[in-house]
Amino acid sequence: MAINSIKELLDNQEREIFLNNQKISGYRSGLLPKKLNNQYLQLFKNIMYLPPNRLQELTSITEEELRFITQEFYKKYFKLHDIQILNNKNSYPNSIADIANRSKTFEQVTGGISTLSPFYLPIHYLHTDDPMTAITEKGIIYGDNLESPIIFEGISLCNNLSLLSIPLYTHEISHTQTESTPGYAEDYHNKEVIAIFLEKVAALELDSTNHLLHLIEKMRYRSLQENIKALNSFHNGDPTISSTAAIESSMYIESTLKAEKLFDIYQNARKPKEKVRILSAIQNIFDGQMTVEELLQKNQVTAAKGADLSLTKRHLSK
Repeated sequence: MAINSIKELLDNQEREIFLNNQKISGYRSGLLPKKLNNQYLQLFKNIMYLPPNRLQELTSITEEELRFITQEFYKKYFKLHDIQILNNKNSYPNSIADIANRSKTFEQVTGGISTLSPFYLPIHYLHTDDPMTAITEKGIIYGDNLESPIIFEGISLCNNLSLLSIPLYTHEISHTQTESTPGYAEDYHNKEVIAIFLEKVAALELDSTNHLLHLIEKMRYRSLQENIKALNSFHNGDPTISSTAAIESSMYIESTLKAEKLFDIYQNARKPKEKVRILSAIQNIFDGQMTVEELLQKNQVTAAKGADLSLTKRHLSK
């Protein structure tokens, strides 16, 4: 079999697993990479040369401090629900292709699941040069004619814990609340909106100098630049970028821009009740009583508004 044929086969298998997982998670649209318009390409040009990060100025913290401060942030604004946590990772199937008898696998694995606070999830540390590395480890257990529960295994963070870790941990904890509630977002391109938004709110509250928030903003815009570049390469026929990777880049672009606009509304709210209204809506999303799309519509948030250059300059200059 030719190399191109093998790559195409693997890409198709990856895409099949990806699409199946997202549909079980409740996403009904946004499962194709979007085209880049001129506004996004202009934004790309304006964020190409961001200044270097000043990570050395960040205070180091312990894991105990990380958990405590993040818990206090969530206690202040939200009531979190328990999630399903996998006790025995060895029994978890790696992909659809690994499941020979789905019902048996379902019963075997769900027998090792506990329902606990997301703060009971173990934190795994990654040795990486990227301080923004943060991953919520989760999966879906498939069963014939049965519900497919979404379970969580842990949260991975950069091994160098600092004040920056708190907004990132806040980000990942929010994923446990949204993604354990299938249907919280109908459009896959809205997957990261709430997590990125709360990451910024946590940074805003942690540091009165706004240095931490400014650092988060620069890192998010740098990630945005990388995703625009990757998606543009995909649409220009780059064979090294799979369709699944292109969908991920497309989703991060849309989610980041919408989160930027929502946070702009929150940060510049004239009355405290306007902020409370947004946070209350997020609680409703956690509880399965509202969708991300409804929150965005009520606040007239779009990716186009988030890509406005005046907003970008305002956020990067603070």
